[in-house]
Amino acid sequence: MIQFKATEIQKTIDQYTEQKEKDRLLIDHYTRLAAIDKSQDYSADIASAKEDMDVADTYIKEQNERMKDYQLIATKAGTVTYIDSDLQYGYVTAGQTLITVDSGSSDYVSETNDTYKFKEGEVYEADFQEATFSLKLIKCEKYKSKATGEEMQKVTFQPVVDMAGVTEADTLKMVIEKPVVKNVIYVNKKAVFTGSDEKTYAYVVDDAGNRSAVEVTVGDTVDDKTIIKSGLKAGEQVVVN
Repeated sequence: MIQFKATEIQKTIDQYTEQKEKDRLLIDHYTRLAAIDKSQDYSADIASAKEDMDVADTYIKEQNERMKDYQLIATKAGTVTYIDSDLQYGYVTAGQTLITVDSGSSDYVSETNDTYKFKEGEVYEADFQEATFSLKLIKCEKYKSKATGEEMQKVTFQPVVDMAGVTEADTLKMVIEKPVVKNVIYVNKKAVFTGSDEKTYAYVVDDAGNRSAVEVTVGDTVDDKTIIKSGLKAGEQVVVN
């Protein structure tokens, strides 16, 4: 329904696409040198360039997925009941509703990368302004984000009380209390990524400034901090993407 420009994202895609081409030419260069002088070993240089190409590929894929966030697509058939008047001038304000489509569904859907174990059939409480409403979880679907590789949950709730005063355009807030986690190793969630082998990695930087990918096992992510169950030691420096 709506398509926005994303200049910075496109700039990042172009930057890493250019970097891939430079690495490809570098690999070709080292391969030719090795063919000319077999006494020289360029395998480490070639491997480094290939690793850089893999990293660039990861960034390009992530940015292409982010591009989708600049498209508003109706998920259900319905009637457009509201369009922000600022759209006609080509700008919007963060946090404001741009377009509303009424589809007639009374369910509430949310997506989260939290690993909290939701239980279908249980009743949860959600707030809207000064009111609190009871919602029953009727479906919990788990999937992996194509953009980040994170394990995600899509939860669907059904009202069990009268939702008078709340429309489909309104957003409810649900707070779930979890036990405090202590004595753990954690990093910024952007420091971990999924490799082409579907395993989770982080780049560790040594004293000389060199980085190397290490496989890690992750736990919960809380406030942009991801718990590391294994693979890293306290005090190690990591690269944040």
